[in-house]
Amino acid sequence: MKKDRETGLYAREFAALYGLSRETLLYYDKIGLFHPALRGENGYRLYALDQIPPFDFLLLLRDAGVPLSDIRKVLQTATPQQTLALLRKQEEKVRGQIKTLRRLEKRIAFTAGRMETGLKTVCERPRVEEWDTAYYLSFPAGPDVWGDRYRRIAFVRRILKQYGETSPGCFVRSSFITREHLLQGHFEKDSFCLQVETPDHQESLLTRPRGLYAVMEHRGPYRPLPRAYEKLLTFIRQHGYKVTGHGYESDLLGYAAVRRDEDYMVQIAIGVSPTAQ
Repeated sequence: MKKDRETGLYAREFAALYGLSRETLLYYDKIGLFHPALRGENGYRLYALDQIPPFDFLLLLRDAGVPLSDIRKVLQTATPQQTLALLRKQEEKVRGQIKTLRRLEKRIAFTAGRMETGLKTVCERPRVEEWDTAYYLSFPAGPDVWGDRYRRIAFVRRILKQYGETSPGCFVRSSFITREHLLQGHFEKDSFCLQVETPDHQESLLTRPRGLYAVMEHRGPYRPLPRAYEKLLTFIRQHGYKVTGHGYESDLLGYAAVRRDEDYMVQIAIGVSPTAQ
């Protein structure tokens, strides 16, 4: 027995090497996946130290998503060629999972960042900032789309289903007003926009160029928003700027974050340049 104990481990000891429960090892033994290799003089079954490498490999396959029934086949009957093919297959699956998780991480960070900005922003405070280039998918916002609440919901759901995975801002409402309409005092949205990371969708791509933007946040229902645009345009004129770009509007605290119209917060931005240019 002493010799066995020098070369073998009880189930709880072997499980402790991996942070597993004793019951997990007993289950693997029961289903024929991984048996203890030794038996002591007192009848206790022990795991040999040279079982550590194959058990490491078992856990690798399990963590990679291989079903236990397939792992049993690999350990018992698979050829090296079959095992390699399985590993490559799982490698591709894991790469896909990583890609999906990275997209999800960006979407969470983008949405949370907008909300965080909204929670610490002082509203109705116009200013001029330099913004980087951004890309949007732009979709007409005419009465056929925005005519009633149900058409809006159906439209947004269709767009999110088609493009949501490529857009970090898929849960952030954005819209666009042309420079011409801004100068005419028409503040109805020309397009619904969905921010995307790269300019891959050429058919409906809208590029917000890098440059100066007059920016202001507004809290409250959407209906009074024209007054916020008027205030921002007044600020532009009074501070020696002129409107040279379009208007962009996006939620900071939108439908996903608040329940009352009075708590909605949007950010509006208009492309500008100094009048001396």
